[in-house]
Amino acid sequence: MIIALLIAVSTMNPISVNIIVPALTSMAAGLGTDFATAQLTLTAYLFSTAVSQLILGLLSDKYGRRPVLLAGILIYLLASILCLAATSMWLVVFGRILQGFGAASGFALGRAIVRDLYEREKAASMLGYITMGFSIAPMVAPLIGALIIDNFGWRLVFAFMAAISLILLVFVWLFLPETRKPLAEGEVRPGFVESFTILIRISAFWAYSLNLALSVAIFFTFLGGTPYVAITLFGMTGTEYGLYFAFVPVGFFVGNWFTARLSTRLGIIRMIIAGNLLSDILYAMLDPRIRQERRIEG
Repeated sequence: MIIALLIAVSTMNPISVNIIVPALTSMAAGLGTDFATAQLTLTAYLFSTAVSQLILGLLSDKYGRRPVLLAGILIYLLASILCLAATSMWLVVFGRILQGFGAASGFALGRAIVRDLYEREKAASMLGYITMGFSIAPMVAPLIGALIIDNFGWRLVFAFMAAISLILLVFVWLFLPETRKPLAEGEVRPGFVESFTILIRISAFWAYSLNLALSVAIFFTFLGGTPYVAITLFGMTGTEYGLYFAFVPVGFFVGNWFTARLSTRLGIIRMIIAGNLLSDILYAMLDPRIRQERRIEG
C-alpha cells in the first residue's frame, strides 16, 4: 500500500508538467498573450520544483515526512484552484510556482521515504518500481490534458489537478505513516550548509547529479518546444499531439522496468553506465545529421 501511495504522490510532478503542454497555445489565446509568455508557466514550475526540493528536504528532516508531504499537497490543491480562476497569465505563472512547490513534496519525499524504509540496493529496486509508475504519467497526462482542452477548455485542466490532489490528500492522511527515523540520544541532524558541504566533496554526488541533470535537460527542451511545432506549425489538434507524445515515455517505462529487475543483481553504477551507453548508441543511430556526416566521411 505504501509503495502504491508513493507512486501516486510522485506522479503529481510529471502530471503537472505534461498535462498543460497541449494547453499552452489555447491558454495564450484565452488570456490574450503570446506563446512565449505561456511557456513561462512551464519554466516557472520547473524552477520552483528545483529550488523547493532543497527546502522540503530540510523541513522533512526537522518535522517529519508526513506533515511536510500533507502541507505540500494542500499547497498544490490551493494553487490549482488559483490557476483555475486566474484572469491573467501572470496569475497562472504565480499559481504554477506554488504548484511546483507542492508537487515537489511528492517527488522528493517519496524517495526519502523509500530510503527510510529500505537499505541501499533494495531502495534502488523500489525506486525503479516507483519511477516505472512515475513514467506512466508523461504517457497519459498530455492525452488527458488534450482531451479536456478540446472538449471543455484549458481551465478544466486545473480543475482536474485540484480533484486529483484532493484525493491524494485524503489517502496520504489516512494511510501514510511517519517514516523518519528518530535521532539517537545526543545525536543532531546536520544543517543545510553542513550537509551540502559534505555532498560537494563526494565525487559520486557530482556523477549522479550531472548525469540526471543533463538527461532531464534534453527531455524538457523537447517538452517545451514540441507543442508549438505540433499544434501551430503542423496543425495538429491537442488530442493528436497527446496521442503522439504518449509514445515518448514508453522507453522510459521499459528502462525503469529493467532497472527495477536488475539493479540489485548488477549494482547501480553498472546500470547507469549501461543506460548512458545505450542512449549514445541509439542517438548515433537515429540522428540524421550523424548519418549524413558518416556518408560524407565515407
